Amino acid sequence: MSRYKIVNVSPYWDDYTIENEVAKQIDARAVFIKTIDYDRIYKEIPDCDALVIKYLKIDDDLLDRMPNCKIIVRSAIGVNNIDLKACADRGVMVANVPDYMSGEVADHIMSMFLAVNRKLVQLNSKVR
Repeated sequence: MSRYKIVNVSPYWDDYTIENEVAKQIDARAVFIKTIDYDRIYKEIPDCDALVIKYLKIDDDLLDRMPNCKIIVRSAIGVNNIDLKACADRGVMVANVPDYMSGEVADHIMSMFLAVNRKLVQLNSKVR
């Protein structure tokens, strides 16, 4: 039996080897829920110590269902889908990933800038 339980409601990958290895290092068991399926979420969260989310809305109702939760991590920029006051009232820490995808966004912006500057869409249409 693991010391901690981490529920991840925002995974998008097929391979969770790295996440499971990290969880083992801290004597935790990781549970991955691939969709926002409230029946499954409600079943898994009552005894969770940590919750990792992306789009799931965190409000009083959900927090009441997980009295053991110590931290909620949003695997994205911002915490707009988390009721920070409700978390603070319960002593639940909240964290996010402030530089999530920043490199990818910068690459995309530069690509779009170059495409517009070089008129790639218009030239592609002419060639076709």
